[in-house]
Amino acid sequence: MKKTFVLFTIALFSFLACNQGNSSAKNKGSIMYESKPLALLMLDMYDESALWKEAILADSFDIEIPVDFYGIYSVEATDRAVRNDVFMAQADAYLKAVKDLVEMSKEKQQVKKFNSTIDACVSCHQVFCQGPIDKIKHLYIEE
Repeated sequence: MKKTFVLFTIALFSFLACNQGNSSAKNKGSIMYESKPLALLMLDMYDESALWKEAILADSFDIEIPVDFYGIYSVEATDRAVRNDVFMAQADAYLKAVKDLVEMSKEKQQVKKFNSTIDACVSCHQVFCQGPIDKIKHLYIEE
């Protein structure tokens, strides 16, 4: 009888300990990360670039610079220290590359200008946030 009681007690404590561990794991897993506006803007820039790539490859590229892209200068960043002179210079280079792309009408030159916009993205991310570089590089168009 004692053995049964001891085994039952051990099983009960094990069961309770396992359930408590799962409960805290569930709580940690349910915490959602909320992206800051700059991160969301850059995701939009990526999506827009993917559309531009498709349009260039289909020889139907005709766009204007999305106005919200200029928010790169002012929207809230995850890390406020990011908004420094180097970042602003990188933002200038990106928007200039996009402007050059928009103004280009020859297909072969569009590919080169498009790849320059991607270069600007990669260059900035090498300094500030290396995480998405591999994803960004998939946007390149072979020349």
